[in-house]
Amino acid sequence: MKEYIVCFIFWMLFTVFLVLLGKAAAGEKKSESHFLTTGYLVYSFPVAVCGLIVQFLNLPWIVFAGCMAVIWVVLCGYIIYVRKKKDAELFRVKLGLYIRENWILYVILAAFTVMLFFYFRGFWLGNHLDDGYYITKVATLPYTTTGYATNYAVGVGKSGFDSYLLNTWELEASVYVKLLGVNPALFLRLFQSVFYYFLFLNVVKGFAENILKKLNVKIKSSLIQFPVLITLLFGMYYIFLFSYNILPLRDTFHFNTGMFLGVTMPKMLGIILLLFYFTEVSRINLKMILSVAAISLVMISKTTIVLPVLIVTVSSYFIVSLLMNYGKKEKVFSVAVLLLYCVAGFILPGSAGCQETLYADVRQSLHSPVVVVSLVIFLGSFLLKERVINKINGVMILIAACMIIPQVNDIFEQASVYRFVSGRAWTTWIYTLIILSSIYLCVVFLKLKAKERFIKAGYLVIGMILMAGIPYGFNKTGDTLVPGDPVAETDVKNSIKVILGNKYFMPESTIKLGEELEKLTKESGEKLYVVTPNWVYPNGAMHGLSVMIRTYAPDIVSVSAVERFPVNNGSPAASFEQEKYMQFSSDPNEESSEAFKEQADAAGVNCIVSQNEACTEWLEDMGYVLYSEIEEGPYYIWYR
Repeated sequence: MKEYIVCFIFWMLFTVFLVLLGKAAAGEKKSESHFLTTGYLVYSFPVAVCGLIVQFLNLPWIVFAGCMAVIWVVLCGYIIYVRKKKDAELFRVKLGLYIRENWILYVILAAFTVMLFFYFRGFWLGNHLDDGYYITKVATLPYTTTGYATNYAVGVGKSGFDSYLLNTWELEASVYVKLLGVNPALFLRLFQSVFYYFLFLNVVKGFAENILKKLNVKIKSSLIQFPVLITLLFGMYYIFLFSYNILPLRDTFHFNTGMFLGVTMPKMLGIILLLFYFTEVSRINLKMILSVAAISLVMISKTTIVLPVLIVTVSSYFIVSLLMNYGKKEKVFSVAVLLLYCVAGFILPGSAGCQETLYADVRQSLHSPVVVVSLVIFLGSFLLKERVINKINGVMILIAACMIIPQVNDIFEQASVYRFVSGRAWTTWIYTLIILSSIYLCVVFLKLKAKERFIKAGYLVIGMILMAGIPYGFNKTGDTLVPGDPVAETDVKNSIKVILGNKYFMPESTIKLGEELEKLTKESGEKLYVVTPNWVYPNGAMHGLSVMIRTYAPDIVSVSAVERFPVNNGSPAASFEQEKYMQFSSDPNEESSEAFKEQADAAGVNCIVSQNEACTEWLEDMGYVLYSEIEEGPYYIWYR
C-alpha cells in the first residue's frame, strides 16, 4: 500500500506541476487541458535533449539523474518567476467551474483505470513480450554497466548503431522509479498508464477547444468536453474491437495494457499534437517551425516509429497552408512542392512489404461501421464551409494520399522501414479521423441551432453505450490475446482477483524468483548466466518469464531471453538454443541432459531455474547444487 500512496502522490504533484508550467508558458487565458498539454511538451523537450546527449555520449546514468534535478529546479524557478513578474494567477483555480467543464474526462478516466485491474492476461504476456525490453530497461538502467546500447532483456551489450538511443522515455522513468524506490511494473503499468490516459483525454479536449473556438458559432465551455466521449471506444478490449469488426486496427492492445509505453501516445495523437497549436495559423513563421521541430523531437524521444507520421503530416500541412493562407505566388510554390514530393517518391525505392501491409490494414478498417460513419461525417463537414475545418480536412486527405498512392508513398514506406510501422501509421490516421468526426458532429448540431441540452443528451447516450461496451466486450473476449485466435469469454471476477493477489501488476512468483537470483549474485560475487523457462503459466495465463526476470535481477544475464531478443555482440550466450533446455526439462534423460549440458557449457551458463523435480539427479550430475526453492512457481534454483 505504501508504494501505491507514493506513486499516487508523485503523479498528482507531477500533473499539477505540468499544469502550472503550461500556464506560465502559454501566456494567455486557455483551459487547463491546454495548459497540461503545453506543460507536458515544454517539460519533455529539455528531458529529451538531455537524454539524447547522455545516451549518445554514453555518460553515466547518474549524469542524467543530475540533469533531471536541474530541469526540475529551473522549471520550478521559471513558474515562480512568471508568478511574481507578471502577477499571474497561476495558483488560482475556480474548482466549481473546472468540474463543470471537465467532469466527463474524469468519468472516462475512471473507466479506463478500473479496467486496468482486469487485464492480467495482457500484462502477464507483457504486451506481446515488448515489456521484456521496456520495463526491464526502466528497472535496470541505474545498474547497467554495458552502456545504453544494451540488450536489456538478456543483459549484454549490442553491436552497431542502436536506434533505441533516440528514445529517452525509459531513461526518464528510471529516474522516477529509482528516486521513489517503487516497483517498476506498478509504477508503469498502473500509475504511468493512468497519467497518460489523463493526458490523452486532455489533449483531445484541448484540440476540440482549438477547433470549436475558431468557428462562427456560439459555444459554452462546458460543452467542449462532450466530443471526448468518443474515446471510450478506444478503451474497449482490443480483441472485441477486432473480432466484431468494430475497430479492426493494428496493435490496439497498446491502449488497454500498454498506455505507459512510449509508442502509445504518438500512435494515438501523432497527427493531433502536430496540429494542436496550428489549426488555423495565418502565416508560417520561425516560431512555428521551431515549435513543430520541438514537438517532433519530443515524439521521437518516445518512439522512432512516429517518423513516417511526422514526415507526411508536416509535408501535408506545409502544402495546404501555402494553398489556403497565401497569395498566388505561394500557391504556385505549393504545387511545385507537391510535385517535388511526388518526384522524390518516384525516385526512391519502395517497400512492397510496407505497402502490402498498409493496403491490408486500409481494407480491413473500411469494414468497420465506425470508420464508415466517421468518413461520412468527415466528408460532409466540407458543407459547413468553415475555414479551419477545411484546412484540417485538406491536411488529413493529403496525409492519406501520401500513405496510399503508389510510388508517391515510397517516401512514407522508406521512413516506415518495417511493415508493422506502416500499419501503425494508418492506425494513427484512423484514430485522428474518429476524434475529428466526433468534434465535427458537435459543429453540425450547433449549426443546426440545436439546444445545448439536446447536444449533451445525444453525446451522453453515445457515451453510455460505449461505457457499457467496455465491460461487455471484455467479458465476451477477455481470455483471447491474439487477434484471429478463437474468441473466448473470461471470468471477470477471477481477473480482478488475480490482480489483487499480485498487487505489483506482475506475477509475485516472478518477483520472488528475480529477487532470489539477485541475492545469489551478491552472495556468489560473480555474474550469473541464467537459464529459465521461456513460458510459464501463473494464474493460468501465458507469462514470458525469461524476458521479464531481469526486472528484478538486474545483475544477471538471462540466457533464455536470447530466443526473443537475439544477441549480436559476440557473447557466448548468442549460441544458446532454448529448445535443448525445454527437451531436458520436460523429459530428463541421458540423451536430453547431455545435449542440454553441451549447450549450457558453451553459453557459460552457471545457474539453471527448473520447474521439474525430476531434473534433480541430472542437474546434480552436471555439478549444480540446489540453492533455493520458490514455492509459488514452483521454481528450483540450481547453481554451480
